[in-house]
Amino acid sequence: MREPGGLRRVHGQPAMHGQNRGEALGTLRIRPAPANIRDDAIGGCMDYEKLEPDVIKLLTKHFTSGRSGRKVEFVGIHYMASNGDTDTCYATWQSREASAHYAVASRGEVGQLVWDRDTGWALGDFDANCRSINIEHANLADGTVTEACLDSGAHLAAAICREYGLGRPQWGVNMQPHKHFMATSCPGQLYGSQR
Repeated sequence: MREPGGLRRVHGQPAMHGQNRGEALGTLRIRPAPANIRDDAIGGCMDYEKLEPDVIKLLTKHFTSGRSGRKVEFVGIHYMASNGDTDTCYATWQSREASAHYAVASRGEVGQLVWDRDTGWALGDFDANCRSINIEHANLADGTVTEACLDSGAHLAAAICREYGLGRPQWGVNMQPHKHFMATSCPGQLYGSQR
């Protein structure tokens, strides 16, 4: 999400318009689902056109403000190595020096943890971090990623490519796996599915 705005409901509080970035720091904001979407439905209600996630829970540390003058050039693809969600990533990254901009849960819900204008610590390479927006995908115990997670992750990646003028998503061009930047198995089976 480039800028916060529009109608939002802060967890447990009434709806409000256009919060400032500082006001949202460290809070959980949830966009209400449309009336025709059940609370237990698979997938979220992310607005891909506006790049507004289902949940916003911003980290208070372990990211860098701004992008050191760099423009977004690609989307970094990761897997969580767990069946996690936005809350799982938040808890992990508040205590570990790592972060990504977005987390996609197995049910397809998309959460944002770092603003797009800031630099996540996701790739183990500061220059690459400054040039990327990174997405973490939940995976099951056997390493597989659910269809709902894949679908939401693909739509999110395409929306990011559109928003930042990166063209059609292409693996190895404007969609880069974590393992291209450091010795890791990340993004697990997501890597094999794209080769």
